[in-house]
Amino acid sequence: MTRHSHNIPKRRTLATFGQGQRRETLFWAISSGVAVFLAMLMLSLFGAISYVIIVPALIGLTFAKPQFALIVIFCAIYFQSIMISFLMQLGSDEGAIQASQAFSFIALTIMALCALAVLVTRKKNKIPVLGRRSNLILPSFLCLGVVALYAALGLTSASVASVASYVRLYCLLPFGIFIALAFARRFNTAFLCDVCIYFTLVALALGALEIAFPREFYTYSNMVPYVVTKYSDDVQLRDVDDLMRIATRSFLNLSSQFALDLKFVRPYGPTIHSITFAYVVTFGAAIAIVRRQWLALALCFPMLIFIGSKGVLVLVLCLLMIDFVSRGVSRRMVPWVFAILMIAYVVITLAYGAATADYHYLGLRGGIVGFFERPWGHGVGVGGNLSDLGRSDARDFQEFARSGASDFALESGFAVALYQMGVLGLIFFFLWYRVGRMLLQRSHDRSLNLADRRTCLIVGHGLLILIVTSIFQEETLSPASLGMWSILAVSILITTRQETSIASAGRIDAEPVPASLSKR
Repeated sequence: MTRHSHNIPKRRTLATFGQGQRRETLFWAISSGVAVFLAMLMLSLFGAISYVIIVPALIGLTFAKPQFALIVIFCAIYFQSIMISFLMQLGSDEGAIQASQAFSFIALTIMALCALAVLVTRKKNKIPVLGRRSNLILPSFLCLGVVALYAALGLTSASVASVASYVRLYCLLPFGIFIALAFARRFNTAFLCDVCIYFTLVALALGALEIAFPREFYTYSNMVPYVVTKYSDDVQLRDVDDLMRIATRSFLNLSSQFALDLKFVRPYGPTIHSITFAYVVTFGAAIAIVRRQWLALALCFPMLIFIGSKGVLVLVLCLLMIDFVSRGVSRRMVPWVFAILMIAYVVITLAYGAATADYHYLGLRGGIVGFFERPWGHGVGVGGNLSDLGRSDARDFQEFARSGASDFALESGFAVALYQMGVLGLIFFFLWYRVGRMLLQRSHDRSLNLADRRTCLIVGHGLLILIVTSIFQEETLSPASLGMWSILAVSILITTRQETSIASAGRIDAEPVPASLSKR
């Protein structure tokens, strides 16, 4: 046995998932759910003043157990909305509900600030810069600087709430990078993935209950008052029947154009937002591909079909195709297959959008037109689904359809970012692309074992597909999408580099086991 080998945790294959590991993973998943529920209970009863207790607890948890702190954040992204809805029976006022809804981002911000403190105080040679040319810290600060600059510009013509909504989204990527750079060495990436699979299975169960028993689900979860409170400017609901009517949509939003007359109850899920629900299920499906959990993946597909979001279905199917080509055909064919799939997706979606005046197409075109009219940007919070304009009477899709474009950016994360931050908004997407590209480069590293290289291949392509999907969906910028993906991606980058360095130093024996996804 070589020196220091007693310090190396025993590594297991992806197929190894014994009873002990299942119990441990389930224990921490349940513990995080209890922690989030208690936080939601305090916020529902006492409002924002509860953060006097919650914030110090989160800071202590981040430094003591960063992996569990991250699991709590992921759990909040999955389930905080359904918890808030259920707890509204306690008589929560609007202020308490808003304070509760902010929990996941506040927790993420606290963890990112703690991560910055760690990075600043850590010796320079101990910061995992991922190579001299691949330093992610400076681009992340540059991205935050651009966001701050355009947030100041946005405050001149948009409300504080509108600006804050988009500052939150644009900060997710650099915050995720900071968290992973500071704490990934203390993460067990496989453990995080398996916890998220449990979260996804619970979310799927809740979604199945909603589809099977929508009236009962909406009644017992107290969803009508929650939707009325959160979307008071957008929806008018009187009872559960109104909510069921709104939740019933045509299949993939295509039936109305092609007279298929296929309609389903489009589940809101535990996120109480159909597309956000689709993205948390997609995140779980991508992890299932990486972890070879085919049953979990098979359970995700029916829910994605019921939700009917074309973008997330394309993402999962493309990842499956890339995985199949890399394993069954040739790794050299993967870039060509990826390029063909993305070009086909963009061309078909644009053609369909132009033919049917689809609102995603109209919002994309409106954002691009606004970008060329003012390439230096309109300011963060000006334009977009969450903005004052997006929630006002100015959002008239019938008028947009007649003119061929919306009056401002809508429904497209890419177009909204360009509309708000102009040319400098490309820095945000460059940082996003850089993380994905680094993973793809790592997938060619022969010093890694085959399973690690395939993990980098799948997650890297997932990030790049999200960039393409952002052309047509604004929800790709959400915590349920970019927020969780960015933390996972950079964590894999760091853990694979760390294990490669250990292996090259001769401290462990080379074996075909995924280092970044090793069990404890």
